[in-house]
Amino acid sequence: YIATPNCLHRRQSIAAAEAGKHVLCEKPFAMDVAECEEIISACRKNGVKLSVGFMMRFHSCHREALRAAEEGRLGQLVTARAQFAGWYPDIPGAWRQIAAQGGGGSLMDLGIHGIDLVRMFLGDVVEVASFNDTLTHQYEVEDSSLVAMKFESGAYGIVDSFFNVKRPAGGNGLEVNGTNGSVLASGSIGQSSTGSLRLSLEGEEVREFSPEPVNIYRAEIEDMVRAINEDSEPLNTGEEATKDQAVAMAAFESSRTGRTVRI
Repeated sequence: YIATPNCLHRRQSIAAAEAGKHVLCEKPFAMDVAECEEIISACRKNGVKLSVGFMMRFHSCHREALRAAEEGRLGQLVTARAQFAGWYPDIPGAWRQIAAQGGGGSLMDLGIHGIDLVRMFLGDVVEVASFNDTLTHQYEVEDSSLVAMKFESGAYGIVDSFFNVKRPAGGNGLEVNGTNGSVLASGSIGQSSTGSLRLSLEGEEVREFSPEPVNIYRAEIEDMVRAINEDSEPLNTGEEATKDQAVAMAAFESSRTGRTVRI
């Protein structure tokens, strides 16, 4: 289990693979796309399983929302949004606040989860526009981030992540909208396994409920164990995590250049 600062993920994951150990690497996968690809190559070469720690894919609210989408109950998916915000003040020596160790701030630590979740519904991203700034705190990485994405399907996605919001109005959740209905998961993005779901479908009563909670960290481990025992792929593959990384890198480039970036 690689749970060190992001700058160490590449070296330690490759070392584990070369020692014949299966790898569960925390998110973000690495510092850039090239490092992600090196890790994937090392794991393939050494015949070990690789999973990346996007545990929110296992959240019962997100799984229930995905089921509704996959069954076609939402119709054509048009847009999705994920919000993840909190308060992370200046802390001397904190690696998440040092660009060389974390690779970024709120986008790399929080927003990458939102990117992964929105991609879980909408598929592959083809174009990115983004703003990333340090508005409140004094550290060198961004404390404010907004990422807009256009998908292969034509759908749009938005991910906003902040280190300078103490009480986010949206409650850190996921929203997916389609031509026949919408789903809103509230309080589901974070370290908790709890949350609630609002399902609004054409021709049906609006349903508001809380699916049976699933410990998202335990589910992540159990999925990795299943992949090892069955010699199959884990849910959160290195390839999927690399696509998340590519979006984040494009977001930084867009913010730096003031232009949209194609992937």
